[in-house]
Amino acid sequence: MRKIILFVITFFLFCSSQMAKAGLIYNIDLTPNSGSITGTIETDGTIGTLQLANILNYSLTLNDSVDSYIINSINSTLNVNGSSQLFSTATELLFNFEGTTSNWRWDASPLGEHWMFALQAQTGNGYVFLNHNFRIDEHSQTENGYTGIQVVAMTNIPEPSTLAIFALGMIGLASRRFKKQS
Repeated sequence: MRKIILFVITFFLFCSSQMAKAGLIYNIDLTPNSGSITGTIETDGTIGTLQLANILNYSLTLNDSVDSYIINSINSTLNVNGSSQLFSTATELLFNFEGTTSNWRWDASPLGEHWMFALQAQTGNGYVFLNHNFRIDEHSQTENGYTGIQVVAMTNIPEPSTLAIFALGMIGLASRRFKKQS
């Protein structure tokens, strides 16, 4: 019985230390006018002000109400112009739209097209900008009027009951094994 308790304690300590090292994946779902930006942004788990190096991966579907394109960390670039206005908590990705003029900008240029998504901060009010430039056609979706710090993405938090059920199953398997041995 002592070994079972020691195993369970060791298992929980290992799991909690691995979860502390894990990055956070935020789900983004923005709708500037008739366009949309959906997908995920993965950070290194930093809580507080984010820098470009804190973004590990992203996959975003940009839809300008006419066409759509998936940008990710392989086929596009991410730039930060000005001071960082992107902040994170354990559950939310926040952007300060009233900060000094600066932006986080995702760009992709597939086959003569140009897709761009930006979170823009400026004095007064900021905006979410989505642009698709295709040779002579241009489709832009801008939503103005963002003020203050706004949530731009949220995480999916696993329920604690999932870990508890898994732990109970492990305890049950371990106790069954020890009953067979005695």
